[in-house]
Amino acid sequence: MYGGDEVLAIVVDLGSHTCKAGYAGEDAPKAVFPSVIGSIDQMEVDEPDNPDKNSGSVPDSKSKAKRKLYVGSQALGFRRDHVEVLSPIKDGIVADWEIVESIWDHAFKECLLIDPKEHPMLLAEPCANSQQQREKSLKPCTTIPGMENFAETAPSVRGLPQMVLESINKCDVDIRRELFSSILLAGGTASMQQLKERLEKDLLEESPQAARVKVLASGNATERRFSVWIGGSIMASLGSFQQMWFSKSEFEEHGASYVQRKCP
Repeated sequence: MYGGDEVLAIVVDLGSHTCKAGYAGEDAPKAVFPSVIGSIDQMEVDEPDNPDKNSGSVPDSKSKAKRKLYVGSQALGFRRDHVEVLSPIKDGIVADWEIVESIWDHAFKECLLIDPKEHPMLLAEPCANSQQQREKSLKPCTTIPGMENFAETAPSVRGLPQMVLESINKCDVDIRRELFSSILLAGGTASMQQLKERLEKDLLEESPQAARVKVLASGNATERRFSVWIGGSIMASLGSFQQMWFSKSEFEEHGASYVQRKCP
């Protein structure tokens, strides 16, 4: 539970390609590893002597006898038969929470070597996250702030330009013109060639005539890749942000839905 500045906050950004985790106030995440996992169906394969100890293997919490999960670069780099590579994310939204929990567990215990119960936690969330998804993310953690991550947008069936337009149109009409000129591309997907130019072109065709569309993207590949995490690192280290933490006591008193009021 958060008790003041004596405990460093942890910032986690689970992207569609990699998971980034580290301490608030630092310039880059300490841990970066694939956000996919390897899965072996234990009903089909019995591995009594498999050298998986200390290699990132995690038994599934709901079906320990059914599948074994392998998390992290080292575990995924070891060749195994019957392994299926799975992603917990579909169209930018979490689809498998058991896998997400195993990824978080690997980040905290194997990479950062911390007890997550002893640190406030800031989790980046996709801009299209639903209230139900946000509340569900609270349950595995003790102390979590809600963070509305508008910077990281992943292409989906609606299309990236449509997602940008929807996000802007949800904001106050008085600031929409300014938002059209301050669209930030972030995340690994933002490194795709010509994405910035194509997005600007598509938005110009669909935006109001009075809008001046400008898409921004850092020229530094590292900053672009980690920009969501870096933004969370800066935010979680600000003194003005400390009142926004959603504590365990508040969770126990009000329930998960209270995060919608605490961090709208």
